[in-house]
Amino acid sequence: MNHRVIAFMIGRLLTAAGLTMALPIIVAIYYREPPAAFAAFLVPMALMAALGNALTKLPGEKTAYFARDGLVIVGLGWVLLTLFGALPYVILPTGISFTDAFFESCSSLSTTGATVFSDLSVFPRSLLFWRSYSLFLGGLGILVVVITALPTAGSTGVYIMRAEYPGKKISGRARTSVFIYYLIYILITLSCVTALILTGMPAFDALLISFSLSGTGGFFTSNRGAAVYSAPSAVVVMTVFMFLFAMNYGLFFLLFTGKFKKLFRDEEFRWYLGIVLISGILISLNLRPIYRDPFKMIREAFFTVTSILSTTSFSIADATKWPTFSQIILLLLAFSGGMSGSTTGAMKIYRIIVYLKSAVRELRLAVYPNRNIPIRLDGEIIPDKKLSGIQRYLIVYLIVFFTMLLLTSFSAPNFSSAFSAVVATLNNTGHGLDLFGTAADYSVFSPFAKVVFSFGMLMGRLEIYPILILLSPSTYKKG
Repeated sequence: MNHRVIAFMIGRLLTAAGLTMALPIIVAIYYREPPAAFAAFLVPMALMAALGNALTKLPGEKTAYFARDGLVIVGLGWVLLTLFGALPYVILPTGISFTDAFFESCSSLSTTGATVFSDLSVFPRSLLFWRSYSLFLGGLGILVVVITALPTAGSTGVYIMRAEYPGKKISGRARTSVFIYYLIYILITLSCVTALILTGMPAFDALLISFSLSGTGGFFTSNRGAAVYSAPSAVVVMTVFMFLFAMNYGLFFLLFTGKFKKLFRDEEFRWYLGIVLISGILISLNLRPIYRDPFKMIREAFFTVTSILSTTSFSIADATKWPTFSQIILLLLAFSGGMSGSTTGAMKIYRIIVYLKSAVRELRLAVYPNRNIPIRLDGEIIPDKKLSGIQRYLIVYLIVFFTMLLLTSFSAPNFSSAFSAVVATLNNTGHGLDLFGTAADYSVFSPFAKVVFSFGMLMGRLEIYPILILLSPSTYKKG
């Protein structure tokens, strides 16, 4: 492991990340907030700049890179960003403990959207902006911004990109791919802001809601949650953009060039579209006895389906009052998540496809044991090495899931709360207490459980391995 290159990349990351705190300072100036609001962002900005500058000037070799280095940079980078991102919550005189601040910062940068705060009215607008803006940065994958901007990044940019956005469509041309992906990300976010303003939403709220939608995080700007924006036009706009942000960004090339036939040839996209349509229709039919307005029923059903599947988890209806059948569908969607190459959390649809095809193959092999039955995706055979990696991920995921469940069960009010909280944090769905209720509140858990959830959110965002490798003693051995 090249400690010098890790320090150099982390240093550049901290320096660049510190600059992002200039925007909430501008917000504080615009709304004439007290001096504490400025200090809340100036202090961490200065600390990141100082530490970042020191790390980049350490002596040593900066040109030898390894895959393990990329994983360590991603894992350590996100942990440090989370720690510095928690400082504004602590510096402001709001009485917030560092554990709660760390939890909220993890939730933001991991694009989870879980919260320990029940009253947002006590926060200045600059902090509300930072809270949602962090979701946008988390979805953007700020680490890759720094790496691809460095002329010395080389192949490490590919390793880091794969660690942040695992999937089947990432090419080796890291800089080109990332810059195009980010351009698409920013353009769609701006389109979302414009569309929400046109529905009558205030500009500041439209911006923050768009940050949440783009990062598929689901932070609210009001104590009433997304229900305050339940106008039919706003619901439709949010549903459409949640669907878009859960797509593989590589597919937007096909959309922008009018190659719709090629879009529908993508197997993962067909599954994604089918899951949304079938789940929305089934839940709509299941809700018929409790809804008088069929249009409202369909809107809320499809909004909730796309919200959970995209791991945004905005709520405009209390799903705990829905029939059990609908709740089970939502729970399954929470484990699935959106497409690979998107900002969503959870397992990702491409893995679900592979797991289902693997199960079918095992059944066929039980009948025809001597046959060679390959697994194909988009018509191409999945190599055994990649297939084994996808299958190993499920085992590691389950180990982490049940470990989190055991560690947090001591302070959970009941099994339902513990189970759904682990589902919500590890899968980055955010609002999942008691099966996705609108009043999800993680403040009922102990500080230790909140720390476990915090690292669970980071593991979910980074697909487990970058955080686990930080905890492995073998990572730090020479050779």
